[in-house]
Amino acid sequence: MIPNNHSNCSDHLVFFIHGMGQQYEKYGNLQHHVSTIQKNTTNLLSSRYPEKNLRVKYIPIEWHSEVQKRVGTDILKSTLATVPNVRLTINDWLLDNFSKPHGQYIIDSVCKQCDVAYQNHKLEYPEFDGHVHFIGFSLGGIIAYDVASMQWFNQDGLPPWKNKLTSEQTCQMPDISVPQLQFKIRYVFTCGSPIDYIQYRPPLRTRVYNIFHPFDPLGYRLEPMINSDYILEPVQIHRLKRLPKIPNLGIRSSIAGAKPLLQSIWQYVSSSVTSNIQEVRMGTKRKEGDNDDITPIHKRRKLTHDVSVTLGGIQGKDGLSYPRTDYVLSENMIDAYASEWIIALKSHFRYWANRDLALHMIKVFLSDENVALH
Repeated sequence: MIPNNHSNCSDHLVFFIHGMGQQYEKYGNLQHHVSTIQKNTTNLLSSRYPEKNLRVKYIPIEWHSEVQKRVGTDILKSTLATVPNVRLTINDWLLDNFSKPHGQYIIDSVCKQCDVAYQNHKLEYPEFDGHVHFIGFSLGGIIAYDVASMQWFNQDGLPPWKNKLTSEQTCQMPDISVPQLQFKIRYVFTCGSPIDYIQYRPPLRTRVYNIFHPFDPLGYRLEPMINSDYILEPVQIHRLKRLPKIPNLGIRSSIAGAKPLLQSIWQYVSSSVTSNIQEVRMGTKRKEGDNDDITPIHKRRKLTHDVSVTLGGIQGKDGLSYPRTDYVLSENMIDAYASEWIIALKSHFRYWANRDLALHMIKVFLSDENVALH
């Protein structure tokens, strides 16, 4: 094997599933995002693990245009002509956040693209015998999780919605048909994705990393859904060395003219995504009270009830043992001075450029090979 050469066969194939907005299908933004995380991964492998023959390849999966094909023309005809740039942006968020009628279309498109990309990779590199993973951002993480949750094979045992569980652990099969992929999913990395674990989950062979920035309004924890008495803080992702962090002296910069608009847009987007999460989740139904324990990390109440934590994992109320799932990134130096609305936008839409995230994924991939990490 040729180390760190991504033009050759990859040991790890990662499908990059984008989040909200038309920005991903135009102007080459999706390709730019994938290129950025690919470059960060390659550079970190070369600088930190030059002796390892690890190769990682990211492949973009673009689903937004599939929704546009169905409803884009109608909504454009209904859009007012005033403030066109703002209205086009809101249209994109509306289409993506309220996509329940188009959920099957999105799932079919994502699964088909993944299968085709996987087969093309196998045709080009018949010797490929590596792992396949998903990384999804915002709504893309929800899509990735939904697809992975329906990839149960006979050797995986019964899916949770077919097991007899306690009333608070009742799982429901999602009201959508998910094709069985031509490959098994090893890891799912979700970034700023409000996932409803209670309803259903992937088989245990597929490990989920729920990654969030501490200031991301759409970042939520999963571990309290496994056991509501879980009291440990999320795992801190290793922070690469940067310039010394300047303390926050109470000086917050803001763009005065843009702040009211950013505030209202962000409040609308964050509230619509979280309050309509089942709309995004392609028709699944949540029972009242299922998600009562899910609150932002900085507002979580410290609990002291007994909870079984063994080998870095947690004993779920379904009787199974789960590895750690919640992982938090570190804030940046600029976060000390930017307004909270700028921080919120930046933290939610910049996961793909975060080098700490790329390094975390590398460490996860290397851990499969029992490599000593540093």
